Amino acid sequence: VPAFMISELRRAFEIGFLLFVPFLVIDMACAIARGVPWMGRQVEQGLVVYVAAESPASVKGRLQAYQIHHGVKVPNFAIVTAPVNLHSNEIDTEALILAVKQVERLAGMPAKLVVGDTLARLSAGANENSGEDMGLVVQRFDRIRAETGAHFLLIHHSGKDAAKGARGHSSLRAA
Repeated sequence: VPAFMISELRRAFEIGFLLFVPFLVIDMACAIARGVPWMGRQVEQGLVVYVAAESPASVKGRLQAYQIHHGVKVPNFAIVTAPVNLHSNEIDTEALILAVKQVERLAGMPAKLVVGDTLARLSAGANENSGEDMGLVVQRFDRIRAETGAHFLLIHHSGKDAAKGARGHSSLRAA
């Protein structure tokens, strides 16, 4: 097989996977919200709070597609559509924690998952290659996780060369 064909196939797979990841996250989040097995594994049912900082309309569309495909209405799934910046100061961190707690009260159940979509949008103004900037953002993710008791799943883009992995400071991989 000629090398150019292999590289084109590899790139097509990368693009296909990158397009698939948002649906994978929605699928997992909906399983948690519904309390149904995900990929053959039991989940602990709970509230899902999806911080749609990049494209709220896309998240709503994927959620709607999930509901149509499965023929269900997904309960316990809240989408935060307001801009959130976890780099500039503590205000948005505190507001997000309060929003999660408010939705928990309304839903009558604890949050199990907070999805941050995406790191770039949630850390506007930060230098993603700076340990200082990313350390601050990671501290705020940790605070959200600690104060809500929910897992914080962060969506982050790879660089232009997917073979090099995710963009940004190495502290992100350790977080």
